[in-house]
Amino acid sequence: MRKTVLSMLLGVALAASFVTATSANAADTCVDVTGAKACWHADGDYFLLTDTAADGHHTEVSWAIPGRQGICQNFTGKGSVKKCAYDFPEHQLLAYRVSVWEGNEFIRGSKQVNDCTSPEGGICA
Repeated sequence: MRKTVLSMLLGVALAASFVTATSANAADTCVDVTGAKACWHADGDYFLLTDTAADGHHTEVSWAIPGRQGICQNFTGKGSVKKCAYDFPEHQLLAYRVSVWEGNEFIRGSKQVNDCTSPEGGICA
């Protein structure tokens, strides 16, 4: 299931269909679903992944850039925030979505967000 989710992310990212996301500040984008929230910080190349519900599930943010993909997981419970830092090349299209899991079982997920690995003002290819 996770490989399928990541493959879908990359495929849709390359097709460049954008989803509206909220902005924590000018260079950050966030997406949420019941029980989870993920914010991408282009200036610093990191996600903040928050578990927002006391439901016994863990949260994940799945991401993909051309030629690379991964998952950030938060198992520490409601209110906890996990920082997942990366060193992405600049000016790359980044696709991500946040989801809630029970073990290896997918419970629910957000729509995909497409963003850029460069801080505001960068040109994303």
